[in-house]
Amino acid sequence: MTPFRTNKVRRGRGLAVALVMVAATYASPAQAALDLTGTWEGTRSCKDVTSGAVAKPGGTITMTITQSGSDVNAFFDRGVSNDGFQGHVQEITAKPGQGATTLIACETHAGSTDYAETVSAKVKVTAKSATFKGVSTYELAATPTVGGQCKYSLKRTATADPGVAACPVPPVQAFPATGQTTCWDSSGTVIACTGTGHDGDVQAGATLSYTDNGDGTITDNNTGLVWEKKSADGSIHDMVKSYTWDNAFAVHVAGLNTANFAGHNDWRVPNVKELASIVNYENAFPPVSSAFNNNCVANCTVLTCSCTATNGYWSSSTYQDAPYLGWVVGFGGGDVNTFYKTGFTFVRAVRGGS
Repeated sequence: MTPFRTNKVRRGRGLAVALVMVAATYASPAQAALDLTGTWEGTRSCKDVTSGAVAKPGGTITMTITQSGSDVNAFFDRGVSNDGFQGHVQEITAKPGQGATTLIACETHAGSTDYAETVSAKVKVTAKSATFKGVSTYELAATPTVGGQCKYSLKRTATADPGVAACPVPPVQAFPATGQTTCWDSSGTVIACTGTGHDGDVQAGATLSYTDNGDGTITDNNTGLVWEKKSADGSIHDMVKSYTWDNAFAVHVAGLNTANFAGHNDWRVPNVKELASIVNYENAFPPVSSAFNNNCVANCTVLTCSCTATNGYWSSSTYQDAPYLGWVVGFGGGDVNTFYKTGFTFVRAVRGGS
């Protein structure tokens, strides 16, 4: 069997995929795929690659598989964390009943430290037994120098189809439209858009679309970015809390990450293009979609409202020609401008992107 050719990909912050492995290739033509459907039980052990210390809890593990042709949907239950996988299995022509499988993880358990991992496994199926022996290597996304290796040894204990669902398909990032659907002439009079070629006529880009996640965050369904909601309760999320450019990073974002806001500690200040992407140019004061401006009353929290102050918001981008200035997006009229980094204005954190 020709060795696996693998391609490890670190998890992107706006995407759900935790690992990717390229399908195995073989010197000889493939036969029909091995059927791995059923329940597999066995052991898993992991060690840090540098110190040799136990890096992740080992012990017993259960894997359930639903297979259609060479496509595999698998679910690993370790007792403390669960991973869903997709993959392919291919039989070796020279040795019928033996093969290898590649797996793609779609998620890690809630609250875990994100890591990238590649998995390869040899499979042997006979009339009496079936074994799955694999090795994975991983590294922490936040600290790429920290990594380890896990060994899996499993035997099939049941052949009934457990009905494992496929991993969700990661969303395709799309360039968002401006949101503008109205047209005006040079005197400022509203006119019919048809045939004008104006933005409101063409409406290029993907229709603005957002999801309130119910945890104080909003997901942009086009870009995949996850945004901090703003409130009016005096908390760290309050829309009128202002910061210098330095403190947007050192105080606001650092505070969110220390608190593990919405279960994550990879919050950051958005760059200027990311920040401008949530402007809705059909609206003004504030120029945002309703996801970012609803139920904003005194003392409301990020769980009960969504607020946007009509002023500039910091981006992480610097004005190259005068680097003591930072780029800001104005959420009064939707303008993009620069501001002294020592000045005070607002910030809305984001996570995700790649």
